[in-house]
Amino acid sequence: MPKKDKKPQGNATPVVETKNRYIAPEPPKKKGKVLLIVGITVAVAVVAVVAAGLVAREMNKPGAPIEFTGSLAEPEQASELPTEGEATEELTEAETGKAETGKAETEEIATEEVTTAHVHIEEVIAGVEPTCTETGLSEGKKCSVCETILVEPEFVPANGHEYSSIITAPTATIDGQAKYTCSICSDWYIDTLTPESFMVTKSNRNKIGFTGESSENLVIPDVFEDNGVWYRVIGIGYKAFEGCSDLTSIVIPDGVTSIGESALYGCKGLSSIVIPDSVTNIGDSAFNRCVSLSSINIPDSVTSIGIAAFSVCSSLTSIVIPDNVTSISDHAFSNCGNLSSVVLPNSVKSIGSYAFDSCVGLTSIVIPDSVTSIGDSAFYGCSKLTSIEIPNSVTKIEDSTFYGCSGLSSVTLGNSITSIGYSAFHFCSQIVSITIPDSVLSIGDCAFMDCSGLSSVNLGNGVTNIGESAFADCSNLTTITFSNTVTNISKKAFCRCRNLTTVFISDSVTNIDAYAFAECNNLADIFYTGSDTQWNNITKGAYWDNDILSYTLHYNYTS
Repeated sequence: MPKKDKKPQGNATPVVETKNRYIAPEPPKKKGKVLLIVGITVAVAVVAVVAAGLVAREMNKPGAPIEFTGSLAEPEQASELPTEGEATEELTEAETGKAETGKAETEEIATEEVTTAHVHIEEVIAGVEPTCTETGLSEGKKCSVCETILVEPEFVPANGHEYSSIITAPTATIDGQAKYTCSICSDWYIDTLTPESFMVTKSNRNKIGFTGESSENLVIPDVFEDNGVWYRVIGIGYKAFEGCSDLTSIVIPDGVTSIGESALYGCKGLSSIVIPDSVTNIGDSAFNRCVSLSSINIPDSVTSIGIAAFSVCSSLTSIVIPDNVTSISDHAFSNCGNLSSVVLPNSVKSIGSYAFDSCVGLTSIVIPDSVTSIGDSAFYGCSKLTSIEIPNSVTKIEDSTFYGCSGLSSVTLGNSITSIGYSAFHFCSQIVSITIPDSVLSIGDCAFMDCSGLSSVNLGNGVTNIGESAFADCSNLTTITFSNTVTNISKKAFCRCRNLTTVFISDSVTNIDAYAFAECNNLADIFYTGSDTQWNNITKGAYWDNDILSYTLHYNYTS
């Protein structure tokens, strides 16, 4: 506790306190030698007593240093002190009394210093509450007098955030987000939810809601969440729903770009499907044998339709091929028995082999000028197809392209065609007449065989070879005129053309093969542009004119 200044009494020397340091002021300088010696002796004693009190006081303060600003002086040697007699002579009674009074007062002050040790008075040190991110302090205690820490405050760990989230789900094209907000401090942050790509397969199709139940109507989600992970459906994979005969309808979501090979092969009960305009590729046999599927809208985004993609979709009645498709693959719509209408865009460059094979309900199709090739058997067995026009962009009629198109009555061939393949128009029984353009160089084996309605053939000036059985069994053919470029009439070329009555042969011909006109029972006149010698020089195969009853050979014919 703070000390009050004490007023010095008489001539006693005052004691000065400075932060527990006690320094005796110099004694008065005007006293005699004896007084000086006595003063020094008394001061030394006072300092010793005060020092002892300070030591006792500081002992009550843990860890407090004991500090002195000076050093205790040793008393002077006895030889320098006056003798008892000399001191007695020089000290007066009054001076002796003053000295005694100063000594007593100094001892009182020292005693009071010694008795200032105290009991600690507790004062609470306020705690600090922790936050979500910063540590706090527990409540502590200290002495309100001497500031001694009595109970040390302890660190309290940070609380940590308590977040709740609001989810904005991703879509087929846009990523989602999760916004997290702390319920304690309102801190927040946002995570972007970028879904992983998901290809539907037979092993994981249950994740998109497929159950396999009877008459199931499946709507595939564009995105979905599974065990905390978001997925975006990008495709229907290989054989994903193969043989799911109870599946009646399916909606494919935006974002799907491909329908894989055999994805819905053999889904016999499937009658409705929605394909989004994100799809670019329909794989091989994707809808093969979906026999209940009556209609389908192929979006403009599709650029490729795979092999047999819609083969044996026997209920399908019409199809519009989108503008970006460049190729109709092999067997793409083969055996679609009820398909009656097909629209091909100008983007299509090729029609594959058997593309419309056995589409027995197909009545008409327009082949655009963009098409440069038509594969073999492309329209094989399209028995109700009535007319066909091959554009100038096509250079070849492949084997069996229109084989068995028994209802085909009108055929127009473009002027860029160079060859007509094997059985190209075999069994096209309704064709009445055909004009072979000058660009055609060869007519393949059986090309027009069994065209029983064919009555007139106009061979162009470019044909050099007529293949084996090319016009065999054309029972209504009455007249045939060979251009002056033909050199070879192959085996059985006109065999069994029983109504053939007149033939015009050019002197360019060098070979007539065996049975070329066999069984042409009604052949009456052969007009030859060359001489009889030239005729005789033509190589003729065995029985080239077998079973011809009678005919007249006319030489040097000019039209």
